[in-house]
Amino acid sequence: MDWDVRTGEVNRSEDWYLMTGHSPDHEDARSLAFWSDRVHPADLLRFYRAFEAFQASGDDTFSFNYRFRFADSRWHQMGGMARVAERSANGRPVRIEIREIDLEPFFAGLREEAEPVGSLRPGLAGAWSWEPGTDEVWWSREIYELTGWDPKDPPPGLEGQEKLYAPESLARLQAAVRRLAETGESYDLLLTLVRADGRRLPVRATGAITLGRHGELRRVGGTLSLLGSAEPSQAMPMGDDGAWLEVDLAGGEWLASAAATALLESLGAPAGGAEARLLALLSQESRAELRAWLDGLEGRADAAHSLSIRTLSGRRLRLWPFGIPEGARKVFLRIERDDADPVAETRGDFDPLTGLLAFDAFLAIADAQVAAAANPRRLVLFKINIDRFREVNALLGHRRGDLVLRAFAGHLRSNLPEALLTRRSGDVFVGLLPIADGIEAAGCMARILDITGAFEPEGLGLIKLKFRLGLVTADSAPSVEELVDAAAEMMSAAGPGKAALFGPVDAARLRRRREIYTLLPGVAGRGELQCVFQPSVSASGGELRGLESLVRWASPTIGAISPGEFIAMAEESGEIVSIGRWMLDRAIADFARMRRMGLEVPQVSINVSPAQFADAELADFARQTCERHAVDPSRVVLEITESVLVDGSDMTSAAIDALLGAGFVLSLDDFGTGYSNLRSLIRLKLSKVKIDMSFVRRMIEDKASLIVVDTVIRLARGLSCSVVAEGVERQEQADLLRSLGCDEIQGYLVGRPMPFGEFVAWCEGRTDAVAGATEAP
Repeated sequence: MDWDVRTGEVNRSEDWYLMTGHSPDHEDARSLAFWSDRVHPADLLRFYRAFEAFQASGDDTFSFNYRFRFADSRWHQMGGMARVAERSANGRPVRIEIREIDLEPFFAGLREEAEPVGSLRPGLAGAWSWEPGTDEVWWSREIYELTGWDPKDPPPGLEGQEKLYAPESLARLQAAVRRLAETGESYDLLLTLVRADGRRLPVRATGAITLGRHGELRRVGGTLSLLGSAEPSQAMPMGDDGAWLEVDLAGGEWLASAAATALLESLGAPAGGAEARLLALLSQESRAELRAWLDGLEGRADAAHSLSIRTLSGRRLRLWPFGIPEGARKVFLRIERDDADPVAETRGDFDPLTGLLAFDAFLAIADAQVAAAANPRRLVLFKINIDRFREVNALLGHRRGDLVLRAFAGHLRSNLPEALLTRRSGDVFVGLLPIADGIEAAGCMARILDITGAFEPEGLGLIKLKFRLGLVTADSAPSVEELVDAAAEMMSAAGPGKAALFGPVDAARLRRRREIYTLLPGVAGRGELQCVFQPSVSASGGELRGLESLVRWASPTIGAISPGEFIAMAEESGEIVSIGRWMLDRAIADFARMRRMGLEVPQVSINVSPAQFADAELADFARQTCERHAVDPSRVVLEITESVLVDGSDMTSAAIDALLGAGFVLSLDDFGTGYSNLRSLIRLKLSKVKIDMSFVRRMIEDKASLIVVDTVIRLARGLSCSVVAEGVERQEQADLLRSLGCDEIQGYLVGRPMPFGEFVAWCEGRTDAVAGATEAP
């Protein structure tokens, strides 16, 4: 190659293209980038550092080793020699000539064998080189694998060969090396290699010298290859020193080294044999591709027949065949991540905090495992939430919280080794687990509960973690993503330290939730909502005190949908803002109509969701709506829940102040079920407090509920607030509330929620009844 350093243009010889397999017609073939894009990134950095040092040195030549990707996508170990052909006026190299050689097939066809090898065929082969100038020795990865030498250790120099060979072989090798150094005579020997683990392997060793442009000694190099005469179990290094698979093409048996097992596990492969682990990572199409490739090897151990195959998570694996013992239908495969995989640079398969699978990778692998399962009912998907984890972060700091999450991930991994695991988000974990023979899903649930209950990380002090667990069998939904949703439903239903198993009733409820969720967007503008009114009356005299507006949804697709089904979804999705505006306008407009009709309705109450306070224009909209319908804001009661009080955000506080300033009346709904405090009650200048119906309904039979009701009434009266009791259904409840000093009652005893027309008729009926009672003799 001829490299113009100033322009970056490179002219390459025809031999270079023949060696690498690349085409001279490539659009970047004359650029330096064409070469640098195909050099291993780690080696490219080393090259440029060495080149900078060379430029500053004033030398005319320098050499380097690196890995280069040929057109067949394989990495080849290369040797390069550079000579300065032209310098600038200040002595900097401006044109450099470079010679490159491929070290891996270095000795192919070099000469006839020095000793007969019969029908033995080479198997695993590696390359080595020695730089006389620097005394640097380089080994390819395959040599480390053959010798069992630790890749972290530098290879022994020429004087350290006694560590690698049996005594009878060492003498022959040393004599051949002396001849090589003195006369340049290459060697090709059959030797006995002694691995680091003590095993003796028959190998073929070759060596030769490389001369520079002017005939000087530049490099000594060679190859080491495993002969195929050994038994497979002896020839295959199955320790922790390499990621290998041994495949019996005839019998179908697969074996894996510890490193190969670890690689498959890191990609999310479940427990099982080597073949099952690998196949679990692949789609049906990729499995077929793998089988066709194995069938096509036909006894060849040629690295040119390597296979790059896509996993379900989007990664690529490369399988390299090496060493098929003579007369056996077995092949050894090196397995590794494909360095050419673009996904490796753009997306991780793992959660950086816990080391578990990333959720996207989990979904892809879990979907394939469920699809391949003979009986999906024997697989369960579970979802775990750590209760009180916010307290860990708040009281002990996020660093401690991260340590707890990592520890919990390790706890799950060690106690559920057969499970596919991921961290969904924050303190939520998801897993796919096969159900062991002899137990059912409920037994599986009990096992997971025991495992979570045994997790007790140090350093939490008084914080005691509990876990919610939701479980679903894999036959309950068509995709893993839907299984995760189903498990989330059950996790939410389970209490702290409890678990819930997804069943047919839950499936029907989840299907309906999904239907509602898809219909929810834009519902306020489609004319499907209805405003109904429920009256409240004086507890002592029965006079009409006000009416509460409530929203109803009549879907033309699935029929009536109760607020309990869709309000929470609307709050989570933000759709509550448009629904809330619709309700404000509708309720105030209907209230104005009632007043124009002569109905004596003192006030209208409208529920305001905590999520509506995210609407910065809430107060302005409410005020303008009253102006448009000529309604005094003091006749509009906005009912808020206790969660608004604990929000405390600047936006919420500003909105409340703006509503109070505009003259609206605030009422606290469902008092006693939340987290409000007296300071908030006083600051908000509340006019009404509503006792939650759960206390009202139980107060006659339950003394504790009666105490709560009595206390709330006393507290409200002390704060000059009127009290409304919800859920009054029986006369004895109304009588008891009246005796306790409650101001208003609301519930089915007074009247059910009614559309506008029915409410008008209800009011007129009450008026007629009062008139009739007055005129009676």
